[in-house]
Order: sequence, then C-alpha cells, then structure tokens
Amino acid sequence: MYNKGLIEHLAEFVSDRNGIADKAALSTQVQQHFNLIKDRSVFYGEWFAIRFCKAASRNFGNTVLALSALHRYDNIPSSFV
Repeated sequence: MYNKGLIEHLAEFVSDRNGIADKAALSTQVQQHFNLIKDRSVFYGEWFAIRFCKAASRNFGNTVLALSALHRYDNIPSSFV
C-alpha cells in the first residue's frame, strides 16, 4: 500500500534538512519523527523503508550497491537518501 501524503511529508522533511551533512543526525531525526524501527542500516515503518548513505567522493558507486539492503522491504515503498 502507498501512502502518498506520508511519502510527500517524508520528502519534505528530508529536503528541509538539506545541507545537514550528518548522516547520523538526519537518520535519528527521521526515525524519531516518523516513529521508525531500525533494522541494521534500514529504518522502516508501516508505510515505507528508508536507508541513509553517504559518499566520501563524487563517485558513489558503492553507495548505490547499498540499495540491496532494501530488498527485504519490497512490500512497502522504499527510499534511498
């Protein structure tokens, strides 16, 4: 099931924190605001799963590989931040 309003709220919440440059702080804020459960590197709830990654350089090929961690949550919308 897809909750468009909640996904839009998530996108706005993250966008409002553009430039935070701290993956741990952003993920904690999102987890607390949306009451998400942390499962290793993925945060999830009833309506979506999200994973936060950072790249040390402009070449972030290995970061994209982290999408495989979201495979377990294919039944709900997933995001990669």
